[in-house]
Amino acid sequence: TLCEQLYQYDQGKFIASTDRLGLEKKEFVNDFLSWLGVAEKPRYILVELNNEEEKKEYAKYVFLRFPYETKRIYCNDPSINSYTKLEQKGYDVQTIKVTSIDGLVNVLQNSSIEQLLTWLIEDKRIENDKELLKESSLKYYVSNKQYLSEIKCEDMPSYLLWKLPQIQWIKTINNKKVAPCRCCISKTITEDFSPLIEVPLIDYKLLSKYSRQDVEYFLHKIGVKTEIREFSQQVIY
Repeated sequence: TLCEQLYQYDQGKFIASTDRLGLEKKEFVNDFLSWLGVAEKPRYILVELNNEEEKKEYAKYVFLRFPYETKRIYCNDPSINSYTKLEQKGYDVQTIKVTSIDGLVNVLQNSSIEQLLTWLIEDKRIENDKELLKESSLKYYVSNKQYLSEIKCEDMPSYLLWKLPQIQWIKTINNKKVAPCRCCISKTITEDFSPLIEVPLIDYKLLSKYSRQDVEYFLHKIGVKTEIREFSQQVIY
């Protein structure tokens, strides 16, 4: 199963065989285990960000994408109507709770890119650009304001889609592991562009049940560039 592939590094996450569980009518096993809460796909969990640099960067990412035109960032104060105005006022992030998957970094480090792409394609939840769990939130103070403010899940861009492009987990044709944001699948990119731009090493035969278009869509979704022009000038030059 998909979970068996992704969590093969930790056998403690798997249940015993049907024989050891004493389940004789195997045609009902999946329904029974599902009823018990056994996951068939990676389990989404709520995590609180503790790394101060990560909190700072993700908070800025959220604030930049907040719908200032239709909602207030602080109570009913209409004067803070852009990220620039919020930055001028100043703010202090208190807590950030986001949607992640159980063992995210270990899953990325211990799975092949083909296994991970299979997960991304099969698990349609990852396509959601917003936070998945309703408990996700960002709580903060605006300078010289009395009350604690909160941005809820529906106004928070997906933490996973923000985080996945930054972790070094994609193997390249140069046998390195790099972050997706440094990769490009354009045919014009060769290994000569390394280490500025890398080409991911993907065995498309292992993904033959999916169209090349679907595979490249999800690669792009997690930060891999499709054309060299998508990179900033700082990267290229």
